[in-house]
Amino acid sequence: MPRLREALLFGGIVRVAAAPGLGGLVLVGLLVLGLVRPGRSEASESTSEPRLEQARSAFREGLSLEAAGNWALALQKFDQVASVRLTPQVRFHIALCKSHLGRLNEALGEYRLAEYEAEQGALPEAAEIRAAREELEGRIPRVWIVPREGIVLSRVTLDGVQLGGASLTEPVTIDPGPHRLEAVSADGRRFAQDFSATEREQVSVNIAFESAGASAAQDSPASSASPDHGTAGMTVREGNSGAAPWIVSGVGAAALGASIYSLLAASDAQTEVDKLSAVIGDRCVGAECSEEIRTEALRRKDATDDRNLFTGLGYSGLAVSGLALGAAAYLWISAEPPDAHSQTPLILVTAVPGDAQVLLQGAF
Repeated sequence: MPRLREALLFGGIVRVAAAPGLGGLVLVGLLVLGLVRPGRSEASESTSEPRLEQARSAFREGLSLEAAGNWALALQKFDQVASVRLTPQVRFHIALCKSHLGRLNEALGEYRLAEYEAEQGALPEAAEIRAAREELEGRIPRVWIVPREGIVLSRVTLDGVQLGGASLTEPVTIDPGPHRLEAVSADGRRFAQDFSATEREQVSVNIAFESAGASAAQDSPASSASPDHGTAGMTVREGNSGAAPWIVSGVGAAALGASIYSLLAASDAQTEVDKLSAVIGDRCVGAECSEEIRTEALRRKDATDDRNLFTGLGYSGLAVSGLALGAAAYLWISAEPPDAHSQTPLILVTAVPGDAQVLLQGAF
């Protein structure tokens, strides 16, 4: 379903909620309305017979390249197919290619989407996709980030991406190969450690700094031995007020706006399905339709996919909105007067509508 990629952009708009004040909330709402637009699907505009035949040819070439072990070129072919029609089967082969190219986290995401779509469509490939996803999950390496006792961290980044507070209590999935972990303490000291990981490996990186006042970072050895992953000795700086209520309120507002708009889009798609069903009538037997109504049959299928997608997103968004607004209310009620010397720690808010993930993190 080509709409799924556009809908998954919903996760990206939540990052804008970090802008404090009502201006940030207004900007979030505008982005929601701009990113999710009901109407005719891309698939229905690009399913002419010549394009479909080109996609079938590219799919066959991709299968041949897979058999030859040319995963990079095979991935290009399947991406070409996906630009015309993105089915669970195409997602499966995209994920397979990425897993052989070492892009395991990307492959896992594709497998999960393919599994969800296959189960929704009751496809026989669902079991095979599930088995591939479970096998890949066991191959993905993980890194445990362990601060030394008494350390207060203000920022932790892995390969240039800032991590949230949850990364200090549970492992972070990574791709095989070299990585770089960097951290900054509350008093400004810096730490950096290069390490590498292989498939199925669990790596531990212990964060340690030189004595107070020293500016140079001290590297700590990375080990594949399983560490003590308890939380003893880890200090988390507590903030007494600040941006957190605004951020969570922004998440709730964005989720509510997106859910309402998605439900409206689902209603429009259902109207389109009803209209096309009346045109097609009983001229289709099972999946076989006569040539003169094949275009209408394809449009009805796309409209049905849109209806199912937006309905799921709409109800998921309502659930996320309720949770976020409830949490925001709690934060507003329990917030103490701001202290000019306090800091708000790393914040990680995760919501999961279906398989789409909304991730918000930051340090203030």
